Amino acid sequence: MISAIVRIAVIVAAIAGPALADGRTAEKYFDQGEAAYKKGRFIEAAEHFEDAYKQQAAPEIAFSAAQAYRLGYQADPKPEHIKRAIELYEIYVHDAANGPRMADAIAYLESLKKEWRDLVLAGKAKDDTIAVDRTQISVVVPAKVSGATVLIDGKEVPEQDYVDVEPGDRVVRVEADGYAPFEEKVPVARGAQLMVRAELEAKPALVKLATESGVAVHVDGRPVTLSKGVFEAAPGERFVTVTRRGRRPFSKVLDLSPGASVEVDAKLHQTDQRRIARYVLVGSGVLLGLTATSVTLALIADSKASGRADDGIATNHDADYYNKWRSRRNTARNASYFLGGATLLAGAAALGLYLFDNPSAEAPPIGPESNGTKFTPMVWGDGAGLGVEGAW
Repeated sequence: MISAIVRIAVIVAAIAGPALADGRTAEKYFDQGEAAYKKGRFIEAAEHFEDAYKQQAAPEIAFSAAQAYRLGYQADPKPEHIKRAIELYEIYVHDAANGPRMADAIAYLESLKKEWRDLVLAGKAKDDTIAVDRTQISVVVPAKVSGATVLIDGKEVPEQDYVDVEPGDRVVRVEADGYAPFEEKVPVARGAQLMVRAELEAKPALVKLATESGVAVHVDGRPVTLSKGVFEAAPGERFVTVTRRGRRPFSKVLDLSPGASVEVDAKLHQTDQRRIARYVLVGSGVLLGLTATSVTLALIADSKASGRADDGIATNHDADYYNKWRSRRNTARNASYFLGGATLLAGAAALGLYLFDNPSAEAPPIGPESNGTKFTPMVWGDGAGLGVEGAW
């Protein structure tokens, strides 16, 4: 048993080892780059950030390297610095989705592309894709959107590549399964190179529940309303719970794609408490029947004893008859008191078990699927912070 555990540990370490080593190496390079960045040695910082990016391809590191090249170009205006800054900013714009510095990256890209174009037209840099008589648009679709179709004026064009267009108002449209179409009219001046980032809005996923009526449904802890057994949920990893009084909760983590339709069999099972409540209720019914029987016997015995007393007790036989039924009456009456009390207690217990049988679902599981958010350091012109992709 011990040797098996050791073998498993060795296998896990062998699998995780390279990733952990890459993360530590990336952290070392990034720290060196950050130190050079703070001292104003931007090209040196950029080279360290490039090394870090090779170890850990996080878009935040690409942004940091782009920042360093952009600032380094101001002190050392070599065309290759501005060209590499453009390439790295494009990586961030494409891969960072809702990155915290997206607006800055797009603004820097537009500015640097204009400057790069001026360098090419002045003969200070070479770029075969740029010519004075060419007007171009590049459409960038976030990496999270797969299988997108990009159209300019109704004609399909490659994503992210610069394509030639006529000057004037051009209509950019992007379509993708599970997303609402993106459409924007873009004014393009003659000889300009524009970049358009298509922000597509994900359609909600539809979840159809196969379950019983009267249930309460929560998604990530928030209640949702069923319409013919169907509810909408935002795409992504969602924790769905289905509860009902007297039933064991159903819970499941769903990985929902934009616009997807998912069927979930949320079969609910009776709780042990509800089963016990039913047994206790049946027991209280039996006790109620026994109570009614004892009350009836007490009334019969009291009637016989009272009748004998009303007729008069003249002989020993009369006295024995009276005492016998009076004793039976007292016994039956005491039994009625006991059984009646037991019936009330059992009924109250059954009612309490029924009313308070409302279990709640457990919290979403903590495991590898909930550890997807990683944090990556990044730098910019006036500070530093954390991005939300990649890991050390």
